[in-house]
Amino acid sequence: MSTFTSFDRNVEFPFSPPPQLPVSHDVGAANSTNAALAQFHSVTLDALSSKEAALADHISALRRFTAAQIQIDSSFATNLEEK
Repeated sequence: MSTFTSFDRNVEFPFSPPPQLPVSHDVGAANSTNAALAQFHSVTLDALSSKEAALADHISALRRFTAAQIQIDSSFATNLEEK
């Protein structure tokens, strides 16, 4: 069983570590892999940032709609009370 430290406590996982994988000493391949991973992370972060911005815009629109709906409901209630 493997133990990994997560936050301030040890978490047990019911599996054994994978067998020893062959180690490549090819620096060029490692650099290429690192560059590909860096590009992947960059693209992923850019996509998440644009999704976050779109979500923020959507939330803002929902808040404006809710405020307008509350104002309409309030006006409607006031008109009913006046009649």
